[in-house]
Amino acid sequence: MAGELLVSGAGAGIGGLSAVTVAAGASFRIANHDERIGSLAGAGSVTVGARQLTVGGDNTSTTYSGAMAGSGAVSLVKIGSGTMTLSGTNTYSGATQVNGGKLLVNGSLASAAVTVGTGATLGGSGVIGGAVTVASGGTLSASNAAGTLTVGSLALNSGSNTVFALNNAGVVGGPGNDRIIVNGIGAGGNLTLGGTLTANVASAGYYRLFDVTGGGTISGSFDTLALTAPTVAGAVGTLYNAASGAPTQVNLAVIGSGQTMQFWDGGDQLGNGTVDGGAGTWNAGNANWTGAPGHAGINAPWLGSVGVFQGTAGAVTVSGTQGFDTLQFNSDGYVLSGGSLSFAVAGGGTINVSAGATTTIASNLVDGVGTSFTKAGCGRLLLSGTNTYTGATLVQAGTLQAGAAGAFASASAFTVNAGATLDLAGFNQSIASLAGAGAVSLGSATLTLGSTNQTTAFSGAISGSGGLIKTGNGDFTLGGATNYTGATLVSTGTLRAGATGAFSAGSAFSVSTGALLDLAGFSQSIASLAGAGSVTTGAATLATGANNASTTFSGTIGGAGGLTKTGTGTFTLSGSNTYTGTTTILAGTLMVTGGAAISDAGRVRIASGATFDIAQSETIGALVGDVGSVVAIAAGQTLTTSDNTGGTFAGRFSGSGDIRQDFAGTTTVSGTSDFTGATFVARGTLVVNGSIASSSSLTVAVGATLGGSGQVPGTTTYGTLAPGNSPGTITVNGNLTLGAGSTYIAEVQGAISDRVTVTGTAALAGALRIVPLGGPYAFTTPYTLLSAAGGRSGTFGTTDVTSSFGDGVTTAVSYTANDVLLTLTPKPITTLGVTTPLNAHAVAAGLDRAVAGGANPSSLFGIYNLPAAAIPGAVNQLSGEAHTAAPAMAVSAADQFLRVMLDPFAAGRGAGPAPGEASFSGLVRKGADAPTAPTLLDPPPYTVWGAAFGSVGRSDGSARIGSAKRDLDDAHLAVGADVRIMPGTVAGFAVSGGSARSSLSGGLGKAEADVFQAGLYGTTRLGPLNLAAAFGYGRLENEIKRAIPVLGSALSSSYATTAWSGRLQASAAVLDWNGLTLSPLAALQAIQARSPALTEANWAGANAGALTLAKRNDITSRSELGLQLDYASGINGLPVAGYVRASWAHYYQRDAGLSASIAGLTGAGFAVEGAKPARNSALLAAGLDFKLSPSVTLGARLDGELSGSTNRLGGSAQLRVSF
Repeated sequence: MAGELLVSGAGAGIGGLSAVTVAAGASFRIANHDERIGSLAGAGSVTVGARQLTVGGDNTSTTYSGAMAGSGAVSLVKIGSGTMTLSGTNTYSGATQVNGGKLLVNGSLASAAVTVGTGATLGGSGVIGGAVTVASGGTLSASNAAGTLTVGSLALNSGSNTVFALNNAGVVGGPGNDRIIVNGIGAGGNLTLGGTLTANVASAGYYRLFDVTGGGTISGSFDTLALTAPTVAGAVGTLYNAASGAPTQVNLAVIGSGQTMQFWDGGDQLGNGTVDGGAGTWNAGNANWTGAPGHAGINAPWLGSVGVFQGTAGAVTVSGTQGFDTLQFNSDGYVLSGGSLSFAVAGGGTINVSAGATTTIASNLVDGVGTSFTKAGCGRLLLSGTNTYTGATLVQAGTLQAGAAGAFASASAFTVNAGATLDLAGFNQSIASLAGAGAVSLGSATLTLGSTNQTTAFSGAISGSGGLIKTGNGDFTLGGATNYTGATLVSTGTLRAGATGAFSAGSAFSVSTGALLDLAGFSQSIASLAGAGSVTTGAATLATGANNASTTFSGTIGGAGGLTKTGTGTFTLSGSNTYTGTTTILAGTLMVTGGAAISDAGRVRIASGATFDIAQSETIGALVGDVGSVVAIAAGQTLTTSDNTGGTFAGRFSGSGDIRQDFAGTTTVSGTSDFTGATFVARGTLVVNGSIASSSSLTVAVGATLGGSGQVPGTTTYGTLAPGNSPGTITVNGNLTLGAGSTYIAEVQGAISDRVTVTGTAALAGALRIVPLGGPYAFTTPYTLLSAAGGRSGTFGTTDVTSSFGDGVTTAVSYTANDVLLTLTPKPITTLGVTTPLNAHAVAAGLDRAVAGGANPSSLFGIYNLPAAAIPGAVNQLSGEAHTAAPAMAVSAADQFLRVMLDPFAAGRGAGPAPGEASFSGLVRKGADAPTAPTLLDPPPYTVWGAAFGSVGRSDGSARIGSAKRDLDDAHLAVGADVRIMPGTVAGFAVSGGSARSSLSGGLGKAEADVFQAGLYGTTRLGPLNLAAAFGYGRLENEIKRAIPVLGSALSSSYATTAWSGRLQASAAVLDWNGLTLSPLAALQAIQARSPALTEANWAGANAGALTLAKRNDITSRSELGLQLDYASGINGLPVAGYVRASWAHYYQRDAGLSASIAGLTGAGFAVEGAKPARNSALLAAGLDFKLSPSVTLGARLDGELSGSTNRLGGSAQLRVSF
């Protein structure tokens, strides 16, 4: 929540289960009524005013760190089972009621009173300024775990429960102890005890519970003391409430069954009422032990139970052997020396050093009734005596430090709890075993463990510059973060990893014969590895060598994991290893001896700058190396690769040993090597992209393959020679012998091919296999498949072509004294079934003529590359038939423009037909000399008009010619004006603009054009005869696009086509009856479309197949004979005129062809034709005119052309205004 939220509803403004979070800077304010919410969190401010906020109904745990203010009688009520933590500074003055769950005050609550009800808990480590009352059934649990809670006053009612966590005896508060201070700020400062005290203590000792510091009093007492002390057998607690000498304190003394607690009184043997501490002699007779503070008036000799050292620290001399149960040191600096200290009880002895204190015991710790030892408390205990006890050692808390070599009991099994520390402080120690989750600090010392053959695990941290020695037959598991830098010796038994990184990366490891280093599936890094024992990886990887030392491991490494060599030193493997993971050499040198140092299935990867040294013959799985890596092979030794996974080696082979590949996979060598041994490819494929020319020889066995584009030595192959990397050239520095059973695979792609360049001689035999990879290939120019500077002998026994260069290609292999050549030549396309249709045959014939004349059709190789059945279609794509769409669009636009200008109602534009009067020829009735019953004065002489017209159509191609179906559609707008120059005679002009588009089937292309037209027209009436004429000019700005997919070409051209058109028509009324007029009509129409010469260009892809077109002059002419029926009438007084027309059209000229040649291919000329209209077509038309007013007419027309190969539908709408 941001900003301010004001809640003023009657107690349910938000909802009792709603979680409210007030962000920093925001505020939550309650006014007028109490509010209940699910929970409260955030750092913003909350103001409850004089009202009450109830929190906790959703039972969740939240922290509110903001400031809460208010002035009501009860400001905050905590309910529900969750925990609410207040960590801010809260100033509200009303009471706080904890009725459910837990309220932790880690910040402050001004002077507000707090009550804790039944089943609820109050805790925290903050300050409560008001009075706190814990009712019967309520709980006060100071702090969150261990810490100090401060209150104004405190009343613990009968039936309440007060809980303390006490870990450090003799320490007031501190990090390990709960403590409550009653300071009297605004609340009287009194402490009233009652109910049950529950104390959880770590050891016997003396603990501070309450301090009253504000002048208040302590009254009452706890009804019950419930003590939990797992380390103190039969623990008994004694409360000291306002005891003599400590009137403002409540203390708890804890002792075990049969224990007696005494306080060291130093030199005081009389009892002066004070626990003095200090120097003195501890023997059986001196009465220098006294009672607890406030009870220290009588001194007595040591009773052999619980001793507390506090007051002033000093040097204590132990005389003889003194038995003890528990020793507690509350003051810093005590030093005990001399004599021996024995464990007086069967459970062993406990020494508790409080936080901040250091105690030195130079006396000997020895077995007594008990044999085990516990270090308790958060302080430091330094042992420097000769400790011979034989039981277990538990470092429960704080630090147990060695003060001399061998100070830790060597027969003791040590456990270090989490948070505790075992500190060797630079002194070598031997212990029976180590367990726990704490910390071990070696300093510069060595810790030896395992002598009792126990199996233990330690998950804590081990640090320092010292080392670790594992002895005994047991297993020791390290599972923590170890970073010590000294050596690690696995002398006997097993050292096992319990987590990744559990072995110290800075430690040099040595594994003795019979011992085991077990990674247990957790990857580890160590400084180095030596010895003759065993290493098991599981599925993990062991990295070794970081200290740059050179070591040898002659033992066995097993498992499914891998090995990584780091550092600049040399790591030598001389044993018989069985691990199957990858061996990675990141730096330095990995040397192998013995012949089985790496599993035959193991993969070896070498980083740049690193070396794999083959001191004795070795078989590995596969070899991978970066640029700059080295494989050094000693004289007389062989590196064999045997795993089918293969790999790429970009480094360098050096030395004078041999290399052998004996697996079915592929090894790629891309570096430049200088080794002088032999190379043998027994199985699989060796790809040389670098150089192994320094090798003494290269032999390829039957079934094996040599490939690549690098350099090799003199080579003898009985298998396969496949140079290149699809394709490429391999160079043989020496002589080449191809055995009788060998195969040379030559791949050809585009204008290049695989090639073998031999510096010596080439002796040929076996088979030649030519593999086309994809064109366009090169005609006539030979591909050199092999060139031998020293001369060629022999030929290939067989030659075959895998796949095909295409049915239009002939292959020929030829030999010279030095070379083997492959030549590709085109076949005549007309011999491949391209005889029909005529268009495709014309293009094919043109290509054949060009090739016969010496032209190179390599740019068209994609067509020759096709199967024979696909070639005719591809050849047809070369035709450029898409360009026939330009004149077709011109003819369509001109035809419609002429008809719009010579509209059937043109004769009526001056006045239009009257109701019941026919239009066009019917304006003068048959046999009459003047209009019948004229109702108007002379009609207006001028007319302006506008029209929208367009068409859609299709012209089918010819199967014989091979022309494609052409779809065409166009749309235009026209405006015009005319004048009645004499009765019955109209003359006018018009202009038009529009667009057209056309597409050819079969993907042969598409055309688009912007169209402009202008024209003149006129009509006249000579008695019953009506004559009309129109002439037009048009210009089309064309864009033609076509693609030749097989060549990857996308071609386009932009040019202008001009059109000249004319139409003459005549009609005469022959029948006039009751508003109907029948008129025969005749017309002549001609359209000429002129297109310039041009050359296509590519707009995407290649330019192959581009055409150069000759200029064109396409003429379309036709005659029309038909009948037109006119009708004039009225609808609701609105004059309406209509007509229908049917005509027969006969085409005399239908030009739709082009002449072209393929650009860049001399002599490849041809002529093709596009789709044409049928010779004879039916023309159908109909129209209506509505005279909206004497001067405004709206009309609509529909035209169609139907034939066996052409279908076109057009329409127009016109508006005419006369004046």
